Amino acid sequence: MTPFETLPDADALYAATGPAQPPRTGVTISALLFGDYPKLALRCLEPLLGVLPCASVARLLVWTNAVGPDTLAYLEERVAPQPKVEWLNKGGPNYLKYPALRAMLYRPPGIETEFLMHFDDDSYIREERPDLWLERTLARARREHADMLGSTWTLTRPLSSRQCDWVQSRKWYTGRSVRPPYKPTFFTGGWWLIRTELLYRHDWPPAELRHRGGDVMLGQLCRQQGYKTLRYRDGVAINADEHGKESRQPRRGFNERPVGDDRCQLA
Repeated sequence: MTPFETLPDADALYAATGPAQPPRTGVTISALLFGDYPKLALRCLEPLLGVLPCASVARLLVWTNAVGPDTLAYLEERVAPQPKVEWLNKGGPNYLKYPALRAMLYRPPGIETEFLMHFDDDSYIREERPDLWLERTLARARREHADMLGSTWTLTRPLSSRQCDWVQSRKWYTGRSVRPPYKPTFFTGGWWLIRTELLYRHDWPPAELRHRGGDVMLGQLCRQQGYKTLRYRDGVAINADEHGKESRQPRRGFNERPVGDDRCQLA
């Protein structure tokens, strides 16, 4: 894996691009593909190709990290020729997750839509009509005035002292306690929908985030700022194995478990 320190500086990307223009309407979709897993890539991307005709979809951004020859062939023959698809990091360095997300967000012209919907390659739309699912999901977010939708999890132990210090050092920290006995809730990063303006307002994800901990810290940002979050699981499989079974412990982490409430503020 390419060391993080040798990658293009994320702050330089931001300085060159500047904040995106005020988001308008619609949604941009991003998908991160990692490693030699062509079945996962196909399962994730085929439903997303099915939503491209929707007027609300501006672009599908596909980021590839060290994918195998079968995945490359599928992308070249099936995915790349589709309208609205942008294939990023083709043959590039093996970015970690959050530098990859930051590069997608801050490359010109930025994300110009109202929402960003993100998929890791082990998450996918289950519905037979992914286009109808997408419109239903966007309508729910607007109707509920939600800032972020996703699958809510909680840590079964408090943040470490260093994690608490990191949260309290952020500009978005507003004084809500993060010290024990508080146990954070957050949206798993396998799939979520978020208002783009929120990300740009807080320069998220920060350059120092690499892979671990980003989901939890985005949850802390939402909690500190009082953003409205909504647990939403309809029609989407998140962190699913090759048989479509969603992972529980330990794949998500020994100290994490899903939140079962139908609605959940990150409180």
